[in-house]
Amino acid sequence: MRSSSSTSSAGSSMYYVGLDVHARQSSLQMLNDRGQTVKRQTIRGGWDKVVEAVSALPQRPLSIGYEASCGYGYLHDRLTPLAKRVVVGHPGGRRSLPRCG
Repeated sequence: MRSSSSTSSAGSSMYYVGLDVHARQSSLQMLNDRGQTVKRQTIRGGWDKVVEAVSALPQRPLSIGYEASCGYGYLHDRLTPLAKRVVVGHPGGRRSLPRCG
C-alpha cells in the first residue's frame, strides 16, 4: 500500500473519498466521519477530470483511496496536495504495488 499525507486544519471532521478510476469514466463516492454518503459522482474523462472533481469538493480534510493500476503514481502525485491522506491499494490485496506507476 502506498500512502502519503499533507497538512490540514486540526479538529476538522474527516471526509473519505473512494475512487474507481478508469481511462474514460470514473466514479467518486464521499463519506463523512459517520460513514454516511455525502456525494456520489460519475466523472467522464481521464485522470485530469478526476483531479478536477476532487479539487472542486468543498469539504476538507479529505482521505482518498483508490485501487492501483498502471500509471497510479501520476494520479497519486496529483491528489496528494488535495488531501490529508492518499492511499493506493493493490488490486490483489496485501501484495506490493506493481512497478508501472
